[in-house]
Amino acid sequence: MLLFSFKRLEPLLQRIKDNPKAVVCPTIDSINARTMRYEGGSLAGIGTFWWSLHYKMDPIPYREKKRRKNPSTDYLRSPTMAGGLLAANKEYFFHIGGYDPGMDIWGGENLEISFRVWMCGGSVEILPCSHVGHIFRDGHPYNMTGPGGNTDVHGTNSKRLAEVWMDDYKRLFYVHRMNLKLQDVGDLSERKKLRESLNCHSFQWYLQNVIPEKFIPDEGVLAYGMVKNTATGLCLDTLQRLESKLTVLLGVYHCQADGSSSQMFSWSRDGELRRETTCVDVHRLGRHSEPLKADLVGCISNHIVAFNHTKGGQLMHVFSKLCLDVDGLHSGEDILFRRCDAKKDSQKFSFSHYYS
Repeated sequence: MLLFSFKRLEPLLQRIKDNPKAVVCPTIDSINARTMRYEGGSLAGIGTFWWSLHYKMDPIPYREKKRRKNPSTDYLRSPTMAGGLLAANKEYFFHIGGYDPGMDIWGGENLEISFRVWMCGGSVEILPCSHVGHIFRDGHPYNMTGPGGNTDVHGTNSKRLAEVWMDDYKRLFYVHRMNLKLQDVGDLSERKKLRESLNCHSFQWYLQNVIPEKFIPDEGVLAYGMVKNTATGLCLDTLQRLESKLTVLLGVYHCQADGSSSQMFSWSRDGELRRETTCVDVHRLGRHSEPLKADLVGCISNHIVAFNHTKGGQLMHVFSKLCLDVDGLHSGEDILFRRCDAKKDSQKFSFSHYYS
């Protein structure tokens, strides 16, 4: 092992000494892949996840900011870890199952460990006093093909963790990865026995106690599923645009009979027409005359973008009083906002599922 600046280890080891059930991670700084310049970084967020079981980072929640008296030195409780950069008490790490030996190469192991540690009585923490530089490459420098020619090791690894640790919430993973429902991912009996022997909490407990901010698309909402205009057979659709970007336009596409993650929307109790992290809003409201396009923007708790869903089926943007309208549109085009007209079938939408 080649170590640069062993001082990074001291905060990690001290925290493990203080709490042997803490799995600790350093703050990850960036090294420029082209210039090798150390660009540094700061502890600006916590690790979380998409329902597709990809890792993501979110802002530090208020409850955690309030708990930490000295942000420059106090550990940060994180729902998930990035993976690859962790330290743990050896006895504890193997007591709770180490790495899942049924997973291949790369992908999913970081979330599997994170869920397992939290659900089985431990904690995942990031330490601001320990920094490690990481080179973020454009692609993988090694072969990502698994046994039998499997080119989706992240998917099969993720299915293993979903089946063992997510209980009924695995349904939300399969919204994104329907192709994996029948995929053989090997024997899971030993990992399920491990969970039982450790007397671990449910995944619902994890959501309620570790990451209560996580939006659950089909719970605590007024309606969810595909949002269909019956007259045209068109559904609201992201058109595979990257919602991790700041703002993307919302479109329509032929409704997918078996469902599609790009057509999964919720109508929240706050009136938001939303997805996992983005909400529908009017594009450049006030700058142009009608019709206006629709944006998917990051949902912000202190700025609710509300919609009324009328008995006639209209989806009216409360602030602008404009309604979503598919008049004259074809599959693959951007949806529009127009002046509300209850007589127009092109403004009538229905969700797949409603709660009374």
